[in-house]
Order: sequence, then C-alpha cells, then structure tokens
Amino acid sequence: MPTLHAMADTAGIEGTATEGRTDSPVIAFLQPIVSVRQQSIRMVEALARSRDGHGNLLTPAALFGRADAIGRRAELERACRLAGLDAYRKVVHPAFEPVLSLNADTSLVLAGARGAEVLASDAADRGVAPSSIAIEILESAFSDSRELERFCRAARALGFLLALDDVGTGHSNLERIPRLEPDILKIDRTLVENMSTSYHRREVFRALLALSHQIGAVVIAEGVEHEEDVLTGLSLGCDLFQGFYFGAPRDPGDGGALHDQERVLQMGRKLRQQAISRLNDRRVRQRNNELVLASLVERMRPLHEPEFEAALLDAVERESFVEALYVLDEHGLQVTETAYRTPPAERRRTLFRPAPRGADQSLKHYFLMLDAGLEKFTSDPYISSASGSYCITMSRYFGNILGRRYVLCCDIVVPSAT
Repeated sequence: MPTLHAMADTAGIEGTATEGRTDSPVIAFLQPIVSVRQQSIRMVEALARSRDGHGNLLTPAALFGRADAIGRRAELERACRLAGLDAYRKVVHPAFEPVLSLNADTSLVLAGARGAEVLASDAADRGVAPSSIAIEILESAFSDSRELERFCRAARALGFLLALDDVGTGHSNLERIPRLEPDILKIDRTLVENMSTSYHRREVFRALLALSHQIGAVVIAEGVEHEEDVLTGLSLGCDLFQGFYFGAPRDPGDGGALHDQERVLQMGRKLRQQAISRLNDRRVRQRNNELVLASLVERMRPLHEPEFEAALLDAVERESFVEALYVLDEHGLQVTETAYRTPPAERRRTLFRPAPRGADQSLKHYFLMLDAGLEKFTSDPYISSASGSYCITMSRYFGNILGRRYVLCCDIVVPSAT
C-alpha cells in the first residue's frame, strides 16, 4: 500500500517522495480566535493545508480525496494533527499561550480511548499539555453517538477540552450537548452572518448563548466578517470571535501577526461607547415608563370602576410605546377589557388574543410579585399573550375614589435592537 509520502507525490505535492523522510505533505495554518473584552487572542484553530509542485495551496478536499482513494486517510488525518501541533509550537511562548483547537477526525474518534491516548502522546512529544488543546467535534460527521460519547469521556479524562462545532446548523442536535458536555460551543456562521439586521437570528443566538453559559461553556461566533455582527455579538454577551474580520488563517512560519490587533482595540472602544449609550437609553426609557405609569395611576384614582376602560383606551392612543393596559382587582381577576394598540396578525390570532374582562391573572408574575408584598413591579421581557409582541409589564397598586384596591398593568414594547 502506498505511503503517505507516495500518496502526496501522486497528488503533486513537492518534497515528499522518499520513504522514511520526516517532512510531511501537510502544513497547518492558524486562525486566531479573539476576545474583544480581554483584547487578545485566546485560541487558535489549526487548519490543514498542502501545496502542489508549484507552491500553490491545494484544498483539503483534493488531498483527502486522494487519501481515501488509496486507503491512507487515517495516516493523513494524523499528519494533519501533527502539523497543527507543530504550527502551534511556532507561536506559543510563556507570554502567549492560547488554546489550540484541533479538529477531531473520524479515525481518531472511532479509535475511542486509544485515539485520545495517541493524541495525548503526540502532544506530549511536542511539549503541549492536553489542557492546552480543544478537540473540535463536528457532530454531523459521526452517526454513532455511543462511539462519540466514548471518545469524549476518554479525552476529558486525559485533560483535553471539548468543543462542539457548527452549533445551530441543520445537522446540529441540541440533545448531544448534555451528552457530550462540551467546554466550548462554536455557533455556526449561518446564524452569525447578518445577525445585526436579522431579529430571528439574533434571538436564536441569544438563546444559544444563554444555554451555553448556564452549562459553563464558552461561546465562539464563527465566520465573523463585519463589524456590525461583532458589535451585536458583544452586546449579547458572546465570549470569542473567529473570522476574517480579525484574521484569516495563515502560515505561522511567515513571521506575520496572526490577527489585526488594531481591530480588536477598535472593537473594545466601540463596545465601551455602545454600553454607555445603551445604559443611558435604558435609564431614560425606565424613567419615562415610570412617569407614564404614575401619571396613569393618578388618572385612575378619582374614577369608578365602570369608568376605567375609557381612561385606558385614551391612554393607549396617547402613549405610542404602550402596547396594552388593563386593571385587575386585588385577587388578580381582570375587571376591564384589555385596551391594546397592536392586534395580532391574522394568522396568529389563535395563539395571541387580549385577555377579556373576568380573566384570572392571579398566577402571572406581575401580579404574584405584588401579592407577595411589593407595591410595584417590572417584569422581565416576554412575549405578550395579547399581541405576540416582545414586551415588559409594569404593575402597580392603586386605590380608586371608593378606596377599593386595584392593580394597573401596563404592557410596554421592548425595542427590538440588541
């Protein structure tokens, strides 16, 4: 059977024809994975490359296709891992020790514990600790969950970090997250790209971030190419970024910088400005919301219960950011119809409809908090059951002209910007 070097010669890759030579047809480029908040590279991903006889880069598909044809894929896969380790050694030093991300190939995973041990041995030969390596798993490449879980358990026991790649694509399976217990989730570029202008992509990204952080996993946004998507990811709390915006994969032996540090610094400055601006906007909105609620309460105090609805309808017309208004009694029963601004879309009216007079709202959070002793409360954002809009509810006790105790509830639309 042809050796890897012979296979490389057949593929047109120079300098690899002699049996027993130590050079490899494979080189590894490194792509930086940066933290804007820490203003530095935190990880590097090793990406296999090869060159033809003229020094031109070949696609991995071309080389692996030849390896498959002559039955040498496992040997080539190991050569890629070794090249990644060698590339990492060229850049790492005591003041710069990022985590190296290595792709887990089929032969490595199918070897189970033995595969993890071989990788640990190869890393040790090059002075790299398992704790400095994240094994990157593309789950769609493995149909046998048991084999994958067996390998992950062995790798974790040896001290390797585990990264789950392409989270959010059609192949990804959220059920595998609790099974594999990854340390890192890499959110696919199909969700990251144009996230700044797509509400739905942004909210899915937000949900994946929340899930990741709750299980103690670090999140990497893959494929970032635009400043707006970086700023959006930062505003949502994304940890790390990988993509051409900060640095393309490059040969660490060429002596150039792995990333554009000025862009990292620039993003840090813009993040600071953005945070200050949003905090000020939030303060202004909160103050305005509280003023509106207080004003509404004052308008309700001199009224009798049958007069409440007219006052609510008038207020909804006058206050453009108020989505809905309704009044509950002290037991949480709604004593008015819901006065609302935006009816749900026709196709969603079976899902969302304003609550009628007599509806029991006693288990809603905005009533429970008052029933527990608060005089006023502002909920976290949620989807309004009246309209389907993303909103908050501000609730507050008031007494009317007869001294009866009521709760005024005010739904306010949350701005869609991150």
